[in-house]
Amino acid sequence: MKSLVASLRRSKSDSKAIQGDETKNDEDQPGVIDEVLPKSMFRVRLEDGRSVRAAITTSARHGIVRLIEGDKVLVRVYPSDPTRAQITKKR
Repeated sequence: MKSLVASLRRSKSDSKAIQGDETKNDEDQPGVIDEVLPKSMFRVRLEDGRSVRAAITTSARHGIVRLIEGDKVLVRVYPSDPTRAQITKKR
C-alpha cells in the first residue's frame, strides 16, 4: 500500500513538471493582423512566421475599439491547439 501511495505522489509531481513546461507557451507573443475574419476573428502572423486564428479576450474588448489589418498585437497561443490564439493587447 505504501508503494502505491509513493508512486501516486511521484506521478503527481511528474505531471506538475510537465505542466510547468506548457506554461512557457502562455507568454504573450507579438504579431501583426494579416486578415479580418467574420465573427470577431482575426488571422495573425506571429514574429516567428506562424499564422494563427485569434479572437479578442473579453477583457481586451472593453479597451480595444477597433482592429484592422496591419495592427500590431500581443497574442497568447493555446497550448492545446497551436493554430488558435487570443489577442490580449494592441501595441
